[in-house]
Amino acid sequence: DTDRSRGLGDVYKRQKIMKATVLLAGAWLMQGCGLDNYDEPEAQFSGRVTYQGEPLQLRHGSIKFDLEQDSYELGDKIEVAIAQEGTFAARIFPGEYRFVPRPGNGPWIDDCQPVEFTIKGGKQLDFEVVPYYLLRNSNITLSGNTLNGVCSVKSIAGGKAIEAMTLFVGKTRFVDDRGGRSVVTSNFEQPAEGVNNISVNIKEIVDKYPVLYARIGLKIHGVDERIYTEIVKIK
Repeated sequence: DTDRSRGLGDVYKRQKIMKATVLLAGAWLMQGCGLDNYDEPEAQFSGRVTYQGEPLQLRHGSIKFDLEQDSYELGDKIEVAIAQEGTFAARIFPGEYRFVPRPGNGPWIDDCQPVEFTIKGGKQLDFEVVPYYLLRNSNITLSGNTLNGVCSVKSIAGGKAIEAMTLFVGKTRFVDDRGGRSVVTSNFEQPAEGVNNISVNIKEIVDKYPVLYARIGLKIHGVDERIYTEIVKIK
């Protein structure tokens, strides 16, 4: 009987603790809902990172800009990530902003100046940069089990050496040098300005995956981010 009484007592204690926890959680949620009861941002801010009006091909989500607003009482920045096609989009409140590049965060010369703008209903912005190099006239094709890639390297800003040029193959539309996004990588031999070619046997992944995508990326010495070609579906 004593053991049974102790057992029942423990059950009652646990029930009281659970009820108290639920009440506290409910009070916290009600308070949180009250604090977060603001209108949603309705202004659509979008655009592209470009060179002479052409959007650059980049690593998805790796390059980021900041939206700054002096009038905002907390002075926080809004982070804007750039998609692999060089595009970006964010919903913000109407007002005056600065679109600010992060130093050293891109395959272009690091002298970009912030762009100030006013937004009401919507704003489209092309942010111009000067890349060190561009990849032109790329062509990636699969012939049987052999993947062939050709691409021209064009110097734009110059001043930095080419470190590597790589053919990336992935099973989704997100293909780049980030771990897990590529199932095969193959480096060009002695990449240089002008036309570069590569051929690689990818029988193992051709047999394994029903769909494959590919693109070429150029690594510049001393620069973390690569410049890429457009992604193409090879299978």
